[in-house]
Amino acid sequence: MGCCARNDGAGPPPTMSASNMESGHPPGRQRVDCCPFPVTRGWPHTTFSQGLVSCLLGWHPWQMTMLILARDEHFAWLLGEAPPPDSLREAPGGVEQRRVVRWLRAVSAQLEAAGCPGSWLIVDECEVVGLCAFKGPPYAAGSAEIGYGIAETRRRIGHATKAVRLVCEEVGRAGGVRALRAETAIDNPSSQRVLEHNGFVQIGARHDPEDGDLLLWSKPLGAAAGDPPSAPEADIENDR
Repeated sequence: MGCCARNDGAGPPPTMSASNMESGHPPGRQRVDCCPFPVTRGWPHTTFSQGLVSCLLGWHPWQMTMLILARDEHFAWLLGEAPPPDSLREAPGGVEQRRVVRWLRAVSAQLEAAGCPGSWLIVDECEVVGLCAFKGPPYAAGSAEIGYGIAETRRRIGHATKAVRLVCEEVGRAGGVRALRAETAIDNPSSQRVLEHNGFVQIGARHDPEDGDLLLWSKPLGAAAGDPPSAPEADIENDR
């Protein structure tokens, strides 16, 4: 997936294709027990197909990218445990490795328990072409990390850029989260361009034992949009 983050108690972090969604966060960085921003009716509970969130961002005659809030039944389908819900179909070749889907399922349950649903299917004309998610509940200092990934057969046509834009817009409208963060492999220019096109700024770099050299990105949201992006250490200090 498009960014990297290690899970918080949801099992060992798998290595993801295309762009890694999971790598570690610095020691001492604490998650909050509940979502610090309000879950409004506008986000992420916009009405679409039995209460699923659905946000449309632009379209072409051949492409329409949407986000649908992922439920457990969606993960069960992607894991081959249940029939497809809501007339959805999976992109040819599959969306993601099953071990990654299992990890996302666990993280999604963690987010639901914290009161801040934050896992989405990226959908184009009822076809699931990718996945996008918070990597855990937002930090007490007001930032949240995101990850994203597109099926191998559906890359390089703008789905990731549009999906990240949707997440930024909706989280910004909801309020409470002051910034979104992301990490990309240093040798993944495609994922870096996705973030740059959505206003993320590189704020540092670090080395992860499993994922190698990573670039750190941040994008202020809402009232904080005019503030300069802060380094991860700022969140760590504010969380203590």
